[in-house]
Amino acid sequence: MQLLISSCIAWITIILISIIPKKLSILDFVFLYCVLLCLTSTSFTIFELNFNIITFPMLGVNLWAVTIYRLVTSPLLILMIFNALQPSEERKTNWTLSIAIWIGLTTYDWTLDHFKIIKYQILYVRTSIGIAYLCLILITWGLLKWYKRFDYTRKRSIHDSYNRLR
Repeated sequence: MQLLISSCIAWITIILISIIPKKLSILDFVFLYCVLLCLTSTSFTIFELNFNIITFPMLGVNLWAVTIYRLVTSPLLILMIFNALQPSEERKTNWTLSIAIWIGLTTYDWTLDHFKIIKYQILYVRTSIGIAYLCLILITWGLLKWYKRFDYTRKRSIHDSYNRLR
């Protein structure tokens, strides 16, 4: 049952991210997805192996449910947060949507903990999960700002080179 629910939530997330209007380019989304995939996988591995804070199932259906959550649902929901936070010409940043997605992501993780799919070995699990996701979002936000600044300077130098050739 856990695999079915996790798969349905992943498909709903994929459908939502495909139908929402994109404010970032495809290259930005690919960069952010790769960064988020690396950060989430690394943080889950560090919390599991080094600090023994998280216990994942090693076999069975629960392992597949956690894998879908780590590789698909969690990064795509965070990508939806970044898409909502990007200002466009006609709208400002949508803080309420991004906070709602963050609460949904945290609640989904609480649900995984409640049904013992992921077992946390710490006190105050609910606040710790929310703060951990907030820190992950802030780190990725900083990397996005750095990437966009780097990308803008590269585009500008290419544009200047092209103008000199004309």
